[in-house]
Amino acid sequence: MPPDPDPVEDIWSVLRRTATANRAFADPDDLTTAVRRGLRRLSRTAPTSSTAAPPARASNASHQDDTTP
Repeated sequence: MPPDPDPVEDIWSVLRRTATANRAFADPDDLTTAVRRGLRRLSRTAPTSSTAAPPARASNASHQDDTTP
């Protein structure tokens, strides 16, 4: 099985299919604006650290202090 593609390539792939798809840009600034808007949309839909999966092994170091007399 080939290795996973570079995550940056995944982002560009999404932007090519969404923010920049089927568009003719008037100038480079128009393209820049479209890419920035697309990145903002991606950042709003990306999982945050509070919604991401918990780590495989949680540390109990902070809880040990609570139980120590």
